[in-house]
Amino acid sequence: MRPRLPSSWLPAAAITFLALLAACDSGETSTPTAGPTSLATATPTATTFAPPGIESLDLREGCHLFDEGHILPASAGAPVSVRLRPSACGADALADIEAVGGRLLVEWEVVGVEGVAAAQGAFDRSGSGEWVAEVTFPAPGTWRAPEALGIGRFIDVGWADYALAPPTDGLPLPATPQRVVLLDADAASSEMRWAAEQGGIGWLARPERVVFVQAREGGRWLVTGDVATDEVEPLFEVGPFAIIAPAPDGRAVAVGWGTPNGERELRVVTATGDVTQVDDSSLSHIALTWSPDSGTLLASGESLWVLEPNGAVRGELPITGPGAPIVTWAPDSSFALLTSFTQRSARLERLDPETATVDLVGEFAIQGLNDVAISPDVSQLAVAWREDDTLTVSVAALDGVGEPAVRAGVVQSFDETDLWSAGLTWSPDGRSVALTTTHFPVGSGGEARSTVRILDPASGVARTVATAADFYSTYRPLAWTEGGGPLLAVRFPCTACEPGTASVDAVDIATGGVIASFEDSGYLRATLDGRAHLLSTPAGIVVTGGRDPGTLVAPGAFALFAPAPVSPVSGRYALLEGSASGHRVMAARPDGSEMATLARFGLDQGVTAMVDADTVITRGDGEWVRRELASRASEAYTASSDAPEKTAFVLSPLKRLALDLDPAGFAVLDVDAPEAAPVHAHRAYPTSTAGLPAWSPDETRVAFGAESEVGVVDLQTGAASTFTLEDMGIEVEGLERLWALEWTADGAAIEFATASALWRLDPATGDARRVADAPRPGGFTQGTILERSPDGEVLVAATRFGAFALDEDGAWRMIARGGAPVASGSLAWSPDSSAVAYSAIEAPHDTPLGIFVAPVDGSGAYRLVLPGVGRVLGWLPDGRIAWTSTSGGV
Repeated sequence: MRPRLPSSWLPAAAITFLALLAACDSGETSTPTAGPTSLATATPTATTFAPPGIESLDLREGCHLFDEGHILPASAGAPVSVRLRPSACGADALADIEAVGGRLLVEWEVVGVEGVAAAQGAFDRSGSGEWVAEVTFPAPGTWRAPEALGIGRFIDVGWADYALAPPTDGLPLPATPQRVVLLDADAASSEMRWAAEQGGIGWLARPERVVFVQAREGGRWLVTGDVATDEVEPLFEVGPFAIIAPAPDGRAVAVGWGTPNGERELRVVTATGDVTQVDDSSLSHIALTWSPDSGTLLASGESLWVLEPNGAVRGELPITGPGAPIVTWAPDSSFALLTSFTQRSARLERLDPETATVDLVGEFAIQGLNDVAISPDVSQLAVAWREDDTLTVSVAALDGVGEPAVRAGVVQSFDETDLWSAGLTWSPDGRSVALTTTHFPVGSGGEARSTVRILDPASGVARTVATAADFYSTYRPLAWTEGGGPLLAVRFPCTACEPGTASVDAVDIATGGVIASFEDSGYLRATLDGRAHLLSTPAGIVVTGGRDPGTLVAPGAFALFAPAPVSPVSGRYALLEGSASGHRVMAARPDGSEMATLARFGLDQGVTAMVDADTVITRGDGEWVRRELASRASEAYTASSDAPEKTAFVLSPLKRLALDLDPAGFAVLDVDAPEAAPVHAHRAYPTSTAGLPAWSPDETRVAFGAESEVGVVDLQTGAASTFTLEDMGIEVEGLERLWALEWTADGAAIEFATASALWRLDPATGDARRVADAPRPGGFTQGTILERSPDGEVLVAATRFGAFALDEDGAWRMIARGGAPVASGSLAWSPDSSAVAYSAIEAPHDTPLGIFVAPVDGSGAYRLVLPGVGRVLGWLPDGRIAWTSTSGGV
């Protein structure tokens, strides 16, 4: 869209910057006004969009001033100060206007609940060099500035209020349903208690309660579950991905989370029920760390907050590095070491928690400070660092420790290129230090190797006790076993090795070598007595001393990278069943009942399509795999193309065939016969670039839409046709490109969406006609989805600004206010053609909103599932809606 300027200011002949300059030189000094001009009324009147007004708008970047994609929610009648700050090339053009005493006039278009209207602003050069105007928007809505003069930042205040569906009783459902499980490791027993959401877990003591996140009242709430009475008490609502940090002695729990506008909140809940909200003005992010004695809480953001156990501020310290420091507490809680990094140096500081002051230990001009560890008796400090491609481990006395002492206390140096270390861990008796060293290969041909080593600081001897062809984790701690038992280490497959799974190796510290490997187990933690360990396995939680095969004590999908805190009262562990890493296939009825997990898959097996209630298609290792959920049988599609990058597996309407898409072209596969040859061999796309596919209703033709082309392939004859927008008489300008396409119910024509309109193409003649204007607000956008109902009666379009049904008179009717994402969106119709379900987002930043269900009669969309889900896979024949969900590891 080009800038629309009033005719009294702009000669009709030009839409160029010089014409704008000439118009501004007219000497006119008053600010023209324009009343709202209603062009459409497609939005239901049940909810009025009245987001918070904004006071000012800064446009800073680019050679130009505005961009057609710029959106600005605003309240009607409130003046907004708009300041323009162009970059150098834009400033030069504005200087030409100033030189002749001109003014810059710009007009906005608003697409709001009440329709489409206009607002204008005349900009003057201020003394500070900015161009400033007071603009009054005549109607509430989403304002889009003209394309004429450039690129501005998105301002999205209030759009969430408009996009979110009204709450529904009993909904939305949790995105990653989990269950609180209480584990007694000594008795080898566990019990499942309450439904929970992803977000951590903790304990409060006296009375003994578990603190966790639960979905209720349309949001996520921090709640407590009383172990004795089983009662759940809601405390307050939290945002997505809440962090729960419990004090070790159960006196308090710290909770931090992010808000939709990018801010952070931090609250501390005490065992007595007091809640303190910490001043969060500097919390650009949140990292929470308790001292071992529960006497101090550290909260890192733009500053480091030193807090009392009840959340009261003891002190605030500046953060010297680019991010939050790594905190290492002394076992006796007398101090903490703070490690911060830059690209070529590391700074080590000692924090006194009582006075909230720090002293510099050393600033190392080295390649990287890999790790630090404090001995159990708080007398020695172990440091691992890299300098001049050499890995060095030092041990120094903590009393008065500084950089010279660290450098003088070298225990061992490893002169190997690309060698890194982590996991520095003192033995329980303080006599030895264990660590992992990993050689990261350079390039695909490099050799990968990893070791577990034990150092004797007294003698300087380093022993290698385990070696692996892949690598021992630099992110998971080593676990010592008291009494001379084995050392447990997490091992992961490396990127240059053959595919494999994570394992936990039990290493004999006396003789060296791996005693036992626990396959498919990537997480561990020591039990309270230090003589056994909890492992997360596919079967559930296993307790082992390392030499025994282990005892299953809690069946389920657990991940011990999430905290498994111990109750200070009973010694039981609190875990979240369902927290294990991987993809799920979930299903529930539209009213939220019968929610269930149909299947779980590893993170390397993304679910891409659902054939029926018992069959899904996954992608892994460069091939499509058909998987039966009940039997867990799987079979790869051997006829799948050899392209290194798979892009999509698109089922036909009757789900008998599928398109196997890659960047170069496509093949047609028999869905029920993975072992069979392709039904139609791999061929190039009929369009100049890879396009959006759409099957014809009878499964005999496939249409592709790409940029400014529509291509059609007849699968029976092999014939292909290509139609350009220009050939169809459609002007290609700006954003007027093809965004989505769908066949008509009878298969005689193809309907496709450009930015401004819906068009219908007759592939027999190549003729196209305009069917309807684009829906408002927002028009057709990147990520638009067009899907026709199973009975062929209704076409629904989902754009970034909502879902719309096309009425017989050619008008779009908004049926849901949540938008479709820019990429990988999907829209699923109910079998009776009464409603659609999709994973919705909030424009302009594609903030997830969860799964929306939208009846096409406009009776009211609602949110079925909270944010955190993946794609909607389909609406099953029994009436359930199926979707993907990913938990852990992401």
